[in-house]
Amino acid sequence: MKEYLRQKTGWKVIGLALAFGLGLACILISVVCVIPSRADVGVHPILPDGSSLKPDEPTLVEMQAEKVTITVLKATEADNGG
Repeated sequence: MKEYLRQKTGWKVIGLALAFGLGLACILISVVCVIPSRADVGVHPILPDGSSLKPDEPTLVEMQAEKVTITVLKATEADNGG
């Protein structure tokens, strides 16, 4: 009986060790393999006639890079309407 319990407990320890190792490997991979994200304006709005900035013919002008800076400030009492 003791041998049977020892065998069952051994498999539980091995299973827990494998689960812990797999979880640790997933966390390590997610931290190391960071991929930059990209964004665009989303769905193109339907604009009335004359308000489109799109040219009628192709041009040589293109945007090759864009820098977006977001400044986050601490909330104040005025921000809460107080």
